Amino acid sequence: MASGKGESILVGSIAWETEYAGFSRGKLTDNEQANPGLGQTIAYHGGGKGEATVFVYTMGRHDIPDGPMSEPVMAEFNRATHELIWLGQKNDKKTELVSRYGTGSPDRGMEFLCAEFILTDGLGSRRTFLYLTGCAKNFVKIRVTLRTNDAADPTAREFVDVVASRLWRRGANDAP
Repeated sequence: MASGKGESILVGSIAWETEYAGFSRGKLTDNEQANPGLGQTIAYHGGGKGEATVFVYTMGRHDIPDGPMSEPVMAEFNRATHELIWLGQKNDKKTELVSRYGTGSPDRGMEFLCAEFILTDGLGSRRTFLYLTGCAKNFVKIRVTLRTNDAADPTAREFVDVVASRLWRRGANDAP
């Protein structure tokens, strides 16, 4: 699919729209040449709401089942959770794991595993969420970082729910 304005782009056999829940698609980064297995990264900008990054990758696996409950997806979720904590420490940010849980339902969309964090640095505190599932033989990881530390802010969940509902309702080659 073309990557012009207003058109979906195909990443990891999944079509991605230009906008989800008020977040507009930005740069697409191909990580495969420099780091085989790390796939591609899609930035989504939410203005004053925050930022979302979608990672579509395989880690060299060819057996990634759809959904969040398979062994490969749960193992990758654990790895990604620890990586986010490590990255925070490496970048002089206090990274507090608040909770880990599952999200979604068949009528709301494909389920994700979620880890919720509070990041604290010289700019203050804000919430970041890590969502992960399997789709179309890929890991689909979404990280949403809000501009606020408000536990009741639904922005991250709204973004992921829109993406998830489209992943669940459509085939992998249709736009989520």
